[in-house]
Amino acid sequence: MDIWSTGCVFYEITSLQPLFPGSNEVDQIAKIHEVIGTPNSETLRKFKQTRAMSFDFPRKKGTGISCLIPRTSADTISLMHAMMVYDPEERITAKHALQHAYFHDLRSAEKQNRNMHRTVKCLEGNANNLSPGVVHNLWRIHKGRKREDSFNLSTLQHEIVSVRKSIDDQR
Repeated sequence: MDIWSTGCVFYEITSLQPLFPGSNEVDQIAKIHEVIGTPNSETLRKFKQTRAMSFDFPRKKGTGISCLIPRTSADTISLMHAMMVYDPEERITAKHALQHAYFHDLRSAEKQNRNMHRTVKCLEGNANNLSPGVVHNLWRIHKGRKREDSFNLSTLQHEIVSVRKSIDDQR
């Protein structure tokens, strides 16, 4: 699957509707032009060089993808636009698509998760003289937090100090 197709599927997953529901090739091209507009003359020239077909489309400015899914984030629309550029040489690559701002929160969550797992592994090794049960309880405390609560290593360290203090107080 190429990036254009991936962009179309991305739209369809986001909107739960087909993006270009043409009944045949000509109708589908017309649907594409309605949304994205017709390709510029340079892009059409490139297409003509690579295909034995005539491309003479009436100039049309598309309505844009954002009109079809108005409650969608700007990052989502931006990525879809970058994925559905007519000229494959100008279209975003898979590598660059994954670096797009749309994935920022996901990358941050993955990084935070990796850091958390490293910290828990360190604690599970009793490097800080905590029992596996205490580590398990700290992990449960972390998992029980509301999504909007921020959690970082300093918070975990604060909780470890609190647990250690309560353990020491019980001794």
